[in-house]
Amino acid sequence: MEYRSGSVEDLVKLKETFQGKKVLITGNTGFKGSWLATILKEFFEAHIFGFSNEEFINTNHFKTLNLDYDTYYGDVRSLKDWKRVLELTNPDLIIHMAAQSLVFDSYTNPSYTFDVNTVGVSNLFQSLLDYPNQNVKGVVVVTSDKCYKNDNSGKAFSEEDCLGGYDPYSASKACSEIITNSYRDSFSKELGVLIASVRSGNVIGGGDFSKNRLIPDIVKAGEEGKVLSLRSPESTRPWQHVLDPLFGYLHIASKLLEGSEAYSTPFNLGPELSDCIRVKDVVDVACKVIPHLEVEFTPSERYEASRLELDITKLKDLCGFSNLWNSKKAIEKTLKWYGVRDRKAQTFLNIEEYLREATIREARWII
Repeated sequence: MEYRSGSVEDLVKLKETFQGKKVLITGNTGFKGSWLATILKEFFEAHIFGFSNEEFINTNHFKTLNLDYDTYYGDVRSLKDWKRVLELTNPDLIIHMAAQSLVFDSYTNPSYTFDVNTVGVSNLFQSLLDYPNQNVKGVVVVTSDKCYKNDNSGKAFSEEDCLGGYDPYSASKACSEIITNSYRDSFSKELGVLIASVRSGNVIGGGDFSKNRLIPDIVKAGEEGKVLSLRSPESTRPWQHVLDPLFGYLHIASKLLEGSEAYSTPFNLGPELSDCIRVKDVVDVACKVIPHLEVEFTPSERYEASRLELDITKLKDLCGFSNLWNSKKAIEKTLKWYGVRDRKAQTFLNIEEYLREATIREARWII
């Protein structure tokens, strides 16, 4: 079956940058990684490679897409594996997404969370230092909106705010940011690589089947006819469709490939502050799509920040960046994805719809 339209993506400026480029995506078998690989390979004609842990393949999306490119399996905690993959791929660009990405799992196994999320990124940069003939021009490290020290004041965090994190996952992402900053500041000459970190979170979209995440839990409850038990209905989060931050990452990556030092820095990506909504608001939208959904709210057994919002002014001032799909549309698109039979076709359709909207709205960071 043919999935590409073959026309909309030809209008996209980003395609000119990535076409023929060798891009290494770590965590390519995961939720966001599988979407990113689809954009780069099928729409922008990049030569992509993956580096992931074979034990944690998101079979419901990565295998459904079944894209034709090489994935090297290993452990980001192994410097030997990093060097092997770099020697085999010699990429122009690395997008580091591999992580232990679940807050609640970080309480169960904090040591593993810190290990993957800190040693993994440190090994990335160390392997670049130890591999002097590499071709890498840019590195994008994907962290999280939860990397900030959150006092629940309701303040929208900017990139200059204090890093922290109450739970092990959030703290590990703060550590990842500090490690990235240290290598950028201490070894910029030796590395010869432009480095950006990107901070976004509460990403939704088809293909996420992780436990203890709001949309997957809603879908599962609807399919099984069970009462959905949710915590913290008043908590506010920057919900966004996966395509919004991914195209932001790609814009930043394209500028690194072009040699723009203005982009070798941390960036927040998220919705406008007026579009940050509560858990209960997400559920209200979902109930209109899944009318039979039954929901109960229960107290959380773990600490969770009641408010989390990001200030995206820095990237917006550079390129005009803003999310193209508001939270309501993001929720509706996501739930529709889970409801169709041909999920690969729906993935391609979502990307085409997004690029079409970018063209209509003249999103200059994309077209």
